[in-house]
Amino acid sequence: MNPKTRNLFVRTASGIVYVALMVAAVFTPWVAVPLALFFITVGLYEFYKLCKNPKLYPVGPIWIAIPLCILFFLWIPKQPVLVLAFLILIWMSDTAAYVFGSLFGKHKLAPNISPGKTWEGFLCSCVFTVGLAVGLSYIPYFQQSGLQMWQWIVLSLIIQVFGLMGDLIESLFKRKAGVKDSGNIIPGHGGVLDRVDSILFATIPVYLFCLMVG
Repeated sequence: MNPKTRNLFVRTASGIVYVALMVAAVFTPWVAVPLALFFITVGLYEFYKLCKNPKLYPVGPIWIAIPLCILFFLWIPKQPVLVLAFLILIWMSDTAAYVFGSLFGKHKLAPNISPGKTWEGFLCSCVFTVGLAVGLSYIPYFQQSGLQMWQWIVLSLIIQVFGLMGDLIESLFKRKAGVKDSGNIIPGHGGVLDRVDSILFATIPVYLFCLMVG
């Protein structure tokens, strides 16, 4: 097996494990609690390694611990349907932005922070994520959320915008630290922050929106 194939295999396998654990956490408390504590502990460790300005140290708990506590300890027990929809939409929006950006991207979105991101990828991902949200609204399981069509659309756009902001913020910290990944704890994917950066920044706005319309 050549190195490129091996890396793709490792990345795919670890990605499947990560997604499986997150989905299991949505429905199983004994998975959710240790996973939350793991993400918070390792995420804060990675943040303090990346952060070169001691004045920004208080940002760590606000950016990492609070959203993860809301997600795992407050939101999952009460609204597993909405949490699962949130995870599906944010994962697919990231994937769509990467795929469409690779295919059609010409105009850099934030070249000094994350050179790989493009406006074409972002806008195509917005359309894709809105379409996916509309599709979820027709599935009986997700109809248990009680969201109306326009609420699904707004939810997907909040996820898209705040997920991108979270990704860019983490990229900025990595660029300041001069590293490619926040860590290497997830084979083929880097660190915990590399996997949950979008989730961290989007959790609170999405949670507040769901409280407002719920």
